[in-house]
Amino acid sequence: MRTLRSAFLTAALALTFASGVVRAQAIPFDIEVGYRFLTLSGSEEIYRSQINEREGFLIRSVHLATNQKYEGFSIADNVRIDGADLGAGPNGLLRLDAGLTGVYRLRFAYRNSQIFDYVVNPPLVTNGAGLNGSDGFPVQHRYDRVRNQFDVDLEILPGKVITPIVGYSSNTLSGPGYTTYHFGQDEFLLSQDLRAHDQEFRVGAAFNAGVVSGEVIQGWRVFHETQTLTLAPNGGSGFNLSPILGQNVTATTLKRWTDTDINVPITSAFVRAFALPELQLSGFYVRANAVGDDATQESASGNFASFAVSRFFTGYSANNATSPNSLILRMVSGVLSSWRARARRFARLELSMARMRSRSASQDASNWRAWCAEPS
Repeated sequence: MRTLRSAFLTAALALTFASGVVRAQAIPFDIEVGYRFLTLSGSEEIYRSQINEREGFLIRSVHLATNQKYEGFSIADNVRIDGADLGAGPNGLLRLDAGLTGVYRLRFAYRNSQIFDYVVNPPLVTNGAGLNGSDGFPVQHRYDRVRNQFDVDLEILPGKVITPIVGYSSNTLSGPGYTTYHFGQDEFLLSQDLRAHDQEFRVGAAFNAGVVSGEVIQGWRVFHETQTLTLAPNGGSGFNLSPILGQNVTATTLKRWTDTDINVPITSAFVRAFALPELQLSGFYVRANAVGDDATQESASGNFASFAVSRFFTGYSANNATSPNSLILRMVSGVLSSWRARARRFARLELSMARMRSRSASQDASNWRAWCAEPS
């Protein structure tokens, strides 16, 4: 790695604001960039599961900070940027805090995570080869996914009597994986494709009226997840190779699809007041009301056994998206409130009293229907 230090403001602006404004003043600016070379002998899966540092271009660290206004660039008088492990790193982050005193404050945070887990166990099948045709059998639950998170908050007129606040958060998780599914008296390996997105929109205001200050935020959180499971290649024999009553349990196809949507409006408030110079009162209130629905489709074909109905069967299908009685509804609501009184009469004596109250309720109504076809 080579550390590049620049005292020229133009270089800092090119990195942060992509601005062509040239000024003579200098700001503290530090960046460490390079290219990582990787030579690996042994299991790449074990290495990625434990370390996962890859070959490629990497910004090891970046730091920029200033708390003054520059000629020709009047939109900000305080800027701070911190970053680390951007590029080929498994966990990269970038933070920005910028603003103009008395006008606005902007905060931004970004994080990227490469999530990998893959471990090989000894062979579990009689012919000495795993499902991937190697001498080892992959562990049943493994994944290779990417998580991207970012948050942005904008405060307008910070420090004034009323400060409007607008914010947005996003959290995505996606990628392939493997899991298992128990069906027909056997456990089958399934390929998994996961797409999840959790986001929140929020708006509110902070207030400061001298002896009374606080903040009120209204947020709307939206979560959507889609998961698709299919029978893995060469996974139809399952993990239990012993026959049941002389018949082998096998799967020709096995599919499962789920779609989940959850909406959560969240209201939060915080208030602090000084009733007397020696007496401080504070309290907060949080209310959330979650409403969600699930849709599931699944089907299977092969040769299966059921002890519950004492028979063998060759197929199964269910689709609650087309049946009005199969829709799963979940409603969860909760309220959390607290107040605290703090009195300070002497420099070394402080008394406080607090009370917290929470209330939650949930409702879950679900029905399912299934059809099993007897073997011909």
